[in-house]
Amino acid sequence: MPYPLHIRSCCFLYQKNEEVLQIARLEDSVRRVRLEGENALKTEHDRHRSIEEGLRNEIAMVKAENHIMNTQLGNQHRMQLEMGEMAEKMTAMSI
Repeated sequence: MPYPLHIRSCCFLYQKNEEVLQIARLEDSVRRVRLEGENALKTEHDRHRSIEEGLRNEIAMVKAENHIMNTQLGNQHRMQLEMGEMAEKMTAMSI
């Protein structure tokens, strides 16, 4: 014998309510996973940006050091030329 209509209606409503709750839980899980993924991506992006900034700073420092070394080499070369000219003058004076 089938259940009376009001009992069947209650069972149907209970089942629908359970389905709605399950859908809400699944949607919440999807949102949570998406947020975790977005947070992980942002963290990784920030880490890479920090590494990039460090490398840019290092490049700027190496360029500055290179400029200083080129200046020092230029000065050293000029001093050697001047010393050679002096040596020639001293040799010419002693003759």
